Amino acid sequence: MKKRILGIVLALVMALTFVPVTAEAANFDDREWYPLIQGDFDEFPLTTLSDYKYYLYQDITLDSTLTINGTVTLDLNGHVLKLAGSGSVFKMSSGANFTIQDSEPNTVHKFDKNAETGLLTLNEASGTETIRGGIITGGNTIQGAGITMDEGALSLTMTGGTIVGCQSSSAAGGILAWGRYTVPTITLSGSSRVTGCTAPAPYGSAIGVANEAVLNLYGGLVEGDVYINGTIKADP
Repeated sequence: MKKRILGIVLALVMALTFVPVTAEAANFDDREWYPLIQGDFDEFPLTTLSDYKYYLYQDITLDSTLTINGTVTLDLNGHVLKLAGSGSVFKMSSGANFTIQDSEPNTVHKFDKNAETGLLTLNEASGTETIRGGIITGGNTIQGAGITMDEGALSLTMTGGTIVGCQSSSAAGGILAWGRYTVPTITLSGSSRVTGCTAPAPYGSAIGVANEAVLNLYGGLVEGDVYINGTIKADP
């Protein structure tokens, strides 16, 4: 009887030893960060991110534009944020400061490339083009399909992540900054990237900067046209 009990105990210990454990590669303190999941955008959809730090817990598909109010940090965490409807993926309101980073820059995502336009379209199953890290994609509007900085928006800072596969029918496929009443600033650094977006030439398939707006290129990668009717600065 004692041998039988001992055998059962050993079997349980071995079973527990081999239980698979899932761990987040990036560590986010939930007292400081809010995890965004698909459910946040389904039945009672979240339409605005305001004055907090957020990270993508999983890939997310939006039905409409996500508005940025106040000071917001978003960590893409290697996931995909895709707009399925029309409009810009993000719209920054007056007074907004928006930081985009990526804690998992090596995650692989697959895209198809339109040979004529250069537009990249997400196709995780069989795409032939590879982009690594967190993704912002799917914007489709008149201008600023990836991110539009409304008049009065203050700063957009990207240290990681890629804006890709966004298309504008007028100007600025990736990012648009207007500088009429303030001096909005776009700053790209680190592993940030804008690629595979489209807009009519010469109005910026990647980025459009107008009036008093400033574009700081302190790293990162911009693949496509940049329309400048403002100020551009770069590391020497």
